[in-house]
Amino acid sequence: MILFLFIAAGCSSSSSEERLKEELNTSFSNSLYEIEFEKLEESRYEGKDGFFLHYSITSPDESRELSPSDIDMTFSKVIEDEFGNEHSIYQETEMKTDQEENNVLRIKQFFTTSLHHDSEQLISTAQLVLHPNKTVRFDQVKKDKIPISRDELTIQDMEWNDNKLTLTATDVLDIQNVEWSILSEGEQIYPVFTNSITEEEHYFKGEFEFAVELEEPFTIIAERSDSSELIWELPFVIPID
Repeated sequence: MILFLFIAAGCSSSSSEERLKEELNTSFSNSLYEIEFEKLEESRYEGKDGFFLHYSITSPDESRELSPSDIDMTFSKVIEDEFGNEHSIYQETEMKTDQEENNVLRIKQFFTTSLHHDSEQLISTAQLVLHPNKTVRFDQVKKDKIPISRDELTIQDMEWNDNKLTLTATDVLDIQNVEWSILSEGEQIYPVFTNSITEEEHYFKGEFEFAVELEEPFTIIAERSDSSELIWELPFVIPID
């Protein structure tokens, strides 16, 4: 398991009511995802008073399809407002792919007890949990579709001529021992020659020579030696309108 922390600056102040307010943090992003708080919806659910918190997870790569089977978003069992009033999580987190945008996941979670009438914000820490696959497929790759991300691995740049391929890629996991191949007419073909130009923990640039000519579009396969679970901390501080 690998832990990634989103670092957010914040400030706090106290008043005569001895309440603690923090700087709002309603979204977090990196090169792979944007996680955003969408809205708070006061509701009654299964006979309990409380509210839903709604979030979205978006991949900037619009060709990517996000699935709840690859990503989890988990919440603290108890969250608080600035006065310390507690709200408990109730039932499972609902996650589904957006019907119109496959690169977006919609998330909602219910918390019990009604909001305090003076509350202005909630401290709602969450975690984004990723389950990378060992085998990553880039299907029907074309030059005009680069960069392209699949399973937290991104092909940043790519050039080819006849049977030679030059590829630049980044990965949140260790990319140094990734094995690359192509799929041609249903057959997985490994390079007969590989030259690593630059190879670091999360960055790779290399040249490959294959026994067949490369014709666009083609499928690239990356086989990782590591597929550790990834966890990103998301310290949300959200407004109550």
